[in-house]
Amino acid sequence: LKSCYPLFLSLSYFPWCTVVYAVVCMLLMLCHLPCSVAPVLNGPADFVSVGEDRTLRVWKDDNCVQTVTHPAQTVWCCTSLENGDIITGANDGVIRIFTHSPSRAAPESEVQAFHQQIAAQQVPSNQVGDLKLSDLAGPEALERPGAKDGQTKVVKVDGKPEVYQWEAASQSWQKIGDVVNAVGSGRSQLLHGKEYDYVFDVQLDMDTRSQSGPPLQLGYNTSEDPWFAAQRFLQDNELSPLYLDQVANFIIERTKGATIGSAQPMVSDPFTGGSRYVPPSVADVASRPPPPPPSGQPFSDPLTGGSRYVPSYSQPPPVQAPSQPAAQSQATALTNPYFPKTTVLTFDTVTNIDALFLKLAEFNNKADTSQKLSDATLHRLKEVVSFHADPPHMSSQMDEVAIAAIDQLLQWPEEIVLPGLDIMRIIVRGARGNDHLCQQGDALVERLKLLARSGSGTANCMMALRLMSNLFSHPGGCQLLLSKRQEILLHISSLADSNKGVQIALCSLVLNFAVELHKMTVSSGVTDLLTALAVVLFHQIDTEAAFRALVAAGTVACIGEEARAQAISLDIHQAASTYLSVADPKKVGECARLLIDRLTA
Repeated sequence: LKSCYPLFLSLSYFPWCTVVYAVVCMLLMLCHLPCSVAPVLNGPADFVSVGEDRTLRVWKDDNCVQTVTHPAQTVWCCTSLENGDIITGANDGVIRIFTHSPSRAAPESEVQAFHQQIAAQQVPSNQVGDLKLSDLAGPEALERPGAKDGQTKVVKVDGKPEVYQWEAASQSWQKIGDVVNAVGSGRSQLLHGKEYDYVFDVQLDMDTRSQSGPPLQLGYNTSEDPWFAAQRFLQDNELSPLYLDQVANFIIERTKGATIGSAQPMVSDPFTGGSRYVPPSVADVASRPPPPPPSGQPFSDPLTGGSRYVPSYSQPPPVQAPSQPAAQSQATALTNPYFPKTTVLTFDTVTNIDALFLKLAEFNNKADTSQKLSDATLHRLKEVVSFHADPPHMSSQMDEVAIAAIDQLLQWPEEIVLPGLDIMRIIVRGARGNDHLCQQGDALVERLKLLARSGSGTANCMMALRLMSNLFSHPGGCQLLLSKRQEILLHISSLADSNKGVQIALCSLVLNFAVELHKMTVSSGVTDLLTALAVVLFHQIDTEAAFRALVAAGTVACIGEEARAQAISLDIHQAASTYLSVADPKKVGECARLLIDRLTA
């Protein structure tokens, strides 16, 4: 919070800056993920902000009038001097001063050196979206002026992708870096009859089989998400999914600086995405054609599609349309099968329980004496989890031993809590386990928030979000999460730039909030949800995660005119427009178009 009485500027990890005058909120502006903001005391601008996108932004009359990129990863702080000059501090340890006065400007040679440093920066491809080198325009694209200051464009120059930024002051495009991890490496090796950019020999630290025999081989294409490749490797070799982090980090470490090509579509569980923690066996699922839709229901749930996870291969229930006349309902289904969504999403996959409890037993030996579970308790807990794989027997098998065990597991340290979180994810699908866990109230929410953060580790973060999604399975979980939705949504929005698995879990949780608020038909409580959706959608997130966020936004917009107006005021339609061009899967672009039509009609 910065003040220049009676003006206050406030910010958070949301990409918003709030301008308050005399304790009245005057303006809410979408900017970037700011690290610092400062009023300009005696200069031509109103205030400046800096952030994680390595820029200094200058604001005047509610608009960003200038964007100054830095040759650093993050610009941490800024302030203004009495003469109106701006000082910034970045993670490279350099303090820079920018002036509006020509008399105080640096020599031209130093200015040129500054621009050359910026142009030499390497920009990771995940910061500019998915790239296909053959589809990039050449330098001729820079002949067309930009729409606004700070707009970026990727063009192909001498066969390599470069990032340019529009500078309104000079009416020119300025190079701000070279895209790395965006050009195919040209190497290929065969493994099981398929070509890969890399084939690694892998020996896991805790896998007896791979230590006693020849190393296992892992194929990886640089077009893939490392977490997807790791999950495929574990599944192919029948290894515990608890090795996911270890294998994914191995891939990332061995392919630093590698380049990516165009990703090939792959069949995956749409509930858990490419970086799922507990993968189902997709070999036989993929070989089976999807069950035919019931008569008169031409559309399946777009969140599951043909490759959905079906535990018993039985026909899933059709999407329930909102209450409306039959003829209107049929017309709506044909034109918009995506929203409003009326049922919550849960992560129901239960596979390889033996491997899960082997890891639990290993971590149990590492726990403090006061937190250890007895062998009898471990055995009983395994029986309960096994029964929870069969929905009709979920709650009937919960007993005091199992309930006491999950209470204890929840308090395990972060480095060993993962298998316990997975067990709770499974158990809360049953009414008794759900109700008991939710009796902890604020303490449960605070614990899950602590685990659902980047510093807790990717796997913990993803599993905590999945657990919260599954709490929506029963009324007790719904009531608890809805009562805490403001703090939960504020907390999880900061995870939008995490990996694919976390993004999908995050957007599933947000979608469940939207479904429940739509059932309540309450517009007054949707501001926090829409703000979180704006944060998520303005990030370049995974397409499946984006689809779930778009469905959530559409579901909220269907609550009523007040909710629709709030969505418009938060520029949800502009955020959705960035996904209009997504054709694979086509449901993303279609849902974005329907959401924009809903908000702009």
